[in-house]
Amino acid sequence: MMDKRNEIAINLRSRQLQPPYKILIVGTTGCGKTTIATMLSKKLSLPHYELDAFHWKPNWQTNSHEEFRSHIVDVVSLGEWVVDGNYRSFRDEIWPHATNLIWLDYPMTIILFRIIKRSIRRLAQHEILWNGNITNFKREFIGHDSILYDSINTYLFRKKDYNLAINDKKFAHLNVIKLTSPKDTKIWIQSIETSNNK
Repeated sequence: MMDKRNEIAINLRSRQLQPPYKILIVGTTGCGKTTIATMLSKKLSLPHYELDAFHWKPNWQTNSHEEFRSHIVDVVSLGEWVVDGNYRSFRDEIWPHATNLIWLDYPMTIILFRIIKRSIRRLAQHEILWNGNITNFKREFIGHDSILYDSINTYLFRKKDYNLAINDKKFAHLNVIKLTSPKDTKIWIQSIETSNNK
């Protein structure tokens, strides 16, 4: 029977980032994409871009499709980067340029806990989000446009969608790293300093 430490070591080797480091992080709303992206950008000294920042303008106005696409084109033309976000309608503008896809595929119970905790923090601290926007209780918790509803409503769809996408031949170039729990992610992040050298 394989020693647990050896099993972890083998698993980590199979999930190393591949250079050049054009890293895209995806996962359902509230899974922690931006947190992981921030950590990776610091560890690897790479610029970090949130797709939400390209979507939202001040006062919760949204950029047009062309404005959003222009931001994406500017980013993917750079040497190396870390990008986090879903935005399925822009998949063909981002995924072909990425070299590593990190999929945070956590259980729904963990997602819900994180969303509620994050929303309470944002509301209590009047946290400034993209382009100066500040959220409110309704935007976080109430109605079909809320963060909570979006996460619950799209969870199973995104799981199925990402499974299909990563098996699509046109994305066969991607080094896909699927992380299924916060503990799994923590171990993987800690391994990057020694297993990936820029």
